[in-house]
Amino acid sequence: MPITTYSELKTEVANFAHRDDITSSMDTFIDLAEADMQVRARMVEFEATGTISITSGSGSLPSGFLGFRSVYVDLSPNRPLSYLTPDRFAVLAQNYSVGRYYTITGSNIKTDLESGNLTATYKAKFTPLSDSNTSNC
Repeated sequence: MPITTYSELKTEVANFAHRDDITSSMDTFIDLAEADMQVRARMVEFEATGTISITSGSGSLPSGFLGFRSVYVDLSPNRPLSYLTPDRFAVLAQNYSVGRYYTITGSNIKTDLESGNLTATYKAKFTPLSDSNTSNC
């Protein structure tokens, strides 16, 4: 039997555990499992593509961002950017302004491109299940 709703998931977990004294903790168990899956799951279904606007060498990371698969400058031809650690970026990027490198600091991407657009394919968080979001099928 496929599990298609949050309520069915909670019932099946309780049945699998053969315990009826854990129902009050079921939401926490599912939250913990989903948090672990957010980090470990490497599925193309969790990838998204978006445009990042760069102004003064910086732009905001996409909502739900977990990590880049690819980042490139929207030029003709499109040019991929290479990741540098923030320390290395501070040294190398000052010598360029053509969009060769990027780094991540906090919720921002920094690049040696002064302004323009980046296209990124990235791993995005999935929406966790809850009593209000009962299905992700």
